[in-house]
Amino acid sequence: MKTQADILLQDGAEPSAVSITLSNLARLSHFDTAQTENYNEKILRTFKSIAPLLEGAPRTLATSVIALMQQVAGYRQFIVQGSSTSAQVQAYLEILHQHAFIPNRVLVHLDPEWPPHELAARNVVVKSLVDDIQERKRQGKKIEENVRLCEGFTCQLPVADPTSIKRLVTQTF
Repeated sequence: MKTQADILLQDGAEPSAVSITLSNLARLSHFDTAQTENYNEKILRTFKSIAPLLEGAPRTLATSVIALMQQVAGYRQFIVQGSSTSAQVQAYLEILHQHAFIPNRVLVHLDPEWPPHELAARNVVVKSLVDDIQERKRQGKKIEENVRLCEGFTCQLPVADPTSIKRLVTQTF
């Protein structure tokens, strides 16, 4: 017999609060790398608490199952570097938006004029790139416009031509 708690955990016409929380925690862990272990621990504890219901009636927790699959698969971080006013950067963003459904995508735009210092304080990859931008500015060097794909907190080399960016977007896991 299902308890009131079991019913509250289930996804109906709308996902349950638990399912949304699991999805949000998984996504946050890729923005806030300073807290990744903390988020992952909360995710694990939550999954353990709903494990009996997941095992007995997984269809009732469809969004939680999706969150688990996202957590296992990991996220693809696309980092676009360059000025918001640049036609080239706008073209890069358009390519990424044309493929709006990229499972487990995180998109970060690093505008050299407005670097995301708050995010950099919480994300080691973004911090490294913001530090590089600031160093290049100090040295009077050009700040390259490009796109990086990062997976598992490791970034590929930056690409700048639209064909290569389309290839990054459409490549499978």
